Amino acid sequence: MIITYIGNIGYPDTAPSVHVKNRGVFMSSCGHEVFVLCEAHPDGKRMSNTGGITYQYMNFYPGKGKFRGAYWNLDQVFGRFYYKESKKYISKIKPDVVILYEPNSILYILSMLRLSKKEGFKLVIEATEWRNPKDYTGLIAKIINTEKDLQKKYVDKRVGNTIAISSYLYEHYMKQNCNTVLLPPIFPNCKMREIISQRECDSNVLKLVYAGAMSSKDYIDTLIKAIMKINKNDVRITFDIIGADEKQVENLIKTNKLEAFGINCHGRLAHEKTLQIVENSDFSVLLRMNKQYAKAGVSTKFCEAMMRGVPSICTSVGGTDLFVEDGINGFLVEDNKEETLEKILLRILSLPKEEIRNIKRNAIQTANEMFLGEKYKQKFNEFIDKCK
Repeated sequence: MIITYIGNIGYPDTAPSVHVKNRGVFMSSCGHEVFVLCEAHPDGKRMSNTGGITYQYMNFYPGKGKFRGAYWNLDQVFGRFYYKESKKYISKIKPDVVILYEPNSILYILSMLRLSKKEGFKLVIEATEWRNPKDYTGLIAKIINTEKDLQKKYVDKRVGNTIAISSYLYEHYMKQNCNTVLLPPIFPNCKMREIISQRECDSNVLKLVYAGAMSSKDYIDTLIKAIMKINKNDVRITFDIIGADEKQVENLIKTNKLEAFGINCHGRLAHEKTLQIVENSDFSVLLRMNKQYAKAGVSTKFCEAMMRGVPSICTSVGGTDLFVEDGINGFLVEDNKEETLEKILLRILSLPKEEIRNIKRNAIQTANEMFLGEKYKQKFNEFIDKCK
């Protein structure tokens, strides 16, 4: 079959673009021809065709600067530009299946649903997050996330075919009697690994890493404070922060002496460079609040780290952390308080080096069981066959 992905998934080194690239390679390995239709960015950066995926870019949104931004915001609500570009591309490629990756506009989804009946392709919604509109203050953000909330409650079930990234979303759509498949992040190009980092270092120094946007989803301020407390007299823990620059982190915790406490801010890095730093770490961190967004999503960076033998320290909220067994293939904390994090860090520092190696091995084993494409090929093809 010809499968077309549509969404804001074409800018390199973002979590959505990495996620969809991996999805596309996986679907290609299932015997399908995969195309991706995505937004064009003004700076000209684009994804390269790879692994059987062909990228196609929409025309630019009209105007420049704030005018272009305003046009983009309006389209997230009304979806007219997206629909026009999607329709033009579909008439050219004539796909059998169209997957809408986290669409923002309800009107766009309904227009695509009408088009699917007219043109005869199967329409699928891929859901990777579910945020509460009450968590946002800006008008545009509130409107967009209100639409996404209503979409998951009332609109997606009209489409009837959904790909769910998490158990939380899968159970939600199953209750709505949707044709649904559960697909966590998949890494089709990774192979079984027996490796554990060969880095031989002082057993008293623990290397932590965080990679993310440090937006409303993730919390690292209390972790930094706990690390600074432990490192007060001697650096026993290093912490590499990727995605946020030094100024952002300094403003977050109101100090400008980060490096003296073993805290290194790298800003935004290319995906491959990020993976190099992650792979050279002992643990990654994923600290989130016990809210719907954390239960509904599964962090691609968490899964990538696990695939490379880097287990995570996670808040136990019922989302990504469901892949973690405390003390076996990672560590769970009940909350993000400074005292809680200090306690878990001191616990890890006290562990023998070989025990940490065992936790790393267990992380790889879990990842190979959960995040390799081979496990999901039959399920995915059965799902596609059932789509109407």
